[in-house]
Amino acid sequence: MIRDQVAMADREKNNAGKNGIRPVRVRIYYDIIETIREQGDFIINGRAVRGVRNYYYQSGMWLTWKLPRSRKKLLASLQKWKWRMPGIDYDHSKMDIESRHQDHYADFDENNKPIAYYDNFHGHEATIVTEISNKSGPNQIKVFFDNGEEKEIKIKQRSRVLKEIERLLV
Repeated sequence: MIRDQVAMADREKNNAGKNGIRPVRVRIYYDIIETIREQGDFIINGRAVRGVRNYYYQSGMWLTWKLPRSRKKLLASLQKWKWRMPGIDYDHSKMDIESRHQDHYADFDENNKPIAYYDNFHGHEATIVTEISNKSGPNQIKVFFDNGEEKEIKIKQRSRVLKEIERLLV
């Protein structure tokens, strides 16, 4: 146990940059689509048909990785670029509720066939989040260092972002 701690301390010392400054945390902001499902009854020509309504919300989410412990998780997540939860591993998340807005919704019967026309929908009010996904890659990347400095990485090309992150984490 003590031998492992000493080895880890040596690795951290070796991983410090030229000035002894080490990255301690990376935060990445993603635009996300959140899918929320509500069960209910659709009234079609006077009769009730059981089904679901999927609401699609657009918002943002900050994901955080603590370093050096989560270095591999961070790099693996950036390799995916576009993702669907739980397909990535991170240490902390924070939803950007202020940017959240409903984009659209879609209705389906209990056999998952789309419902195009109905007279009314009576939702059962209990909803569950069925998916959170990112389809466009990161919007903003910030690296925080042990001396209190932070660096924002410009996102131009996926390969350049990965190289810049890997260079900072060496």
